[in-house]
Amino acid sequence: MPRQPSLAPTPPSWPYCGDDPSPERPFGCPGIHVPGHTACLAHLDSSDRDAYLAGLDPGSGIDHRGTSFTEPLLDALLAVLRDPATGNPRIGDARFESATFEGDAWFESATFGGDAWFESATFGGDAWFGSATFKGDAEFGSATFKGDAEFVSATFERASTLGPLVCVGRVKLSGAVFSRPVTLSFAAFHVECRRTRWSSTAEVRLRYATVDFAHAVFEYPLTIAAGQEPFVLAGGQLVTEAPLAGLPDAAVRLASLRGVDAGPSDPRRHRPLRLFAHRDRAPGPDTPGGHLFLRNCPARHTLAGRGTGAVHPASHACRRAPLARSAAGSGPRLALGDARRRACGACATGAGVPGTAQGV
Repeated sequence: MPRQPSLAPTPPSWPYCGDDPSPERPFGCPGIHVPGHTACLAHLDSSDRDAYLAGLDPGSGIDHRGTSFTEPLLDALLAVLRDPATGNPRIGDARFESATFEGDAWFESATFGGDAWFESATFGGDAWFGSATFKGDAEFGSATFKGDAEFVSATFERASTLGPLVCVGRVKLSGAVFSRPVTLSFAAFHVECRRTRWSSTAEVRLRYATVDFAHAVFEYPLTIAAGQEPFVLAGGQLVTEAPLAGLPDAAVRLASLRGVDAGPSDPRRHRPLRLFAHRDRAPGPDTPGGHLFLRNCPARHTLAGRGTGAVHPASHACRRAPLARSAAGSGPRLALGDARRRACGACATGAGVPGTAQGV
C-alpha cells in the first residue's frame, strides 16, 4: 500500500554536515561531507573548498548529496569539470540526491559519463539540461522543479526511467532522443515533446499536464497514460504533488499530435500509438477513458491536426477510436485539444492506401 511522505524531517543516511540546525531541521545541514572534511561543499571554508575543486578533473565523479547550491557555487563546481576540448562539463557518476539548487541550475551540454542521480532534488529556479548527454541512468525520482525542467535536445543513451518528478513550469523534451525502452512520469503544468524521438518502446505517464507531441517520432510502440492517482516510488512512497496544489484538477490534455511520425522503420513491424485515461486498463469499446492507437499499419503514418480519430488505412483493421471522457467521478481524463474527429483520407474513401493520416 502506498505510503504518504513523512512530514517530520529525518537525518540522511550518509555522513552529513550538521551546520545551521533549526526547529524545522534539528539535525542541521544534510549535505554530505566533502572527502577528508566534516562539512559539505556549501559550508566548507574557502581555502578547503578551493583545494577540493582544484583536485577535480573533467570526467571526475562527484558526490554532493543533500548539499545546497547557490548559482555561483554550482558554476564553480562545473567550471573545473569542463573539458578543454569542448568547453562543456564532463562528469563521471554524479550524485545530487536531495540537493537543493537555490537559483537556476545550468547543466547545459554536460556529459554525464556514469549515472546521474538527482532523486528528491529541489530546483528553485529553472533547470537547464539542454543538449546534455546521459550515458547511464538519469534518476530524477521525486525531484521537484519550481521553474522549468529543460531537456531540449538531450540524449538519453541508457536511461530506463525519467521521473516520477513534479514540475510547476514546463518539462521541455523537444528534440530529445531516447535510445532504450523508457518510462517517463511527470506531474507537470505542461510537457513539450516536439520532434522528440523514441528509438525503442516507451510509456509516458502524466498528471495535470497539457502535452504537445508535434512532429515527434515513435519508432516502436509508445503509450501515453493519464494517471488516476499520484505516482508511487519504488519503495512504496507517494510522490508529493503539493507544488501543483493550485491547479484545478489532475486532468491530462493533449494539445497536438500534428506531424507525428508513428510508423515502422521496418515494414514487417507495426508501431502502436496508444493513449489511455487509466493506465491499468487496456483499450476496448467499453474503456471509459477512451484510446487512440495505430495498429497493424505496414507503412509510416504522419498525423495531422490537433484531434484525431481513425488514423490508419481500412485495409489494416482501421478502427475509429474517438477519445472519450472518463466516467463521472472516475478521476483524471485524457482530452484532445480539438473535439472534432473524422477518419483519415484513406479510410474515408475506403481505398486502404497508406498515406498521411488526417484527423482534424
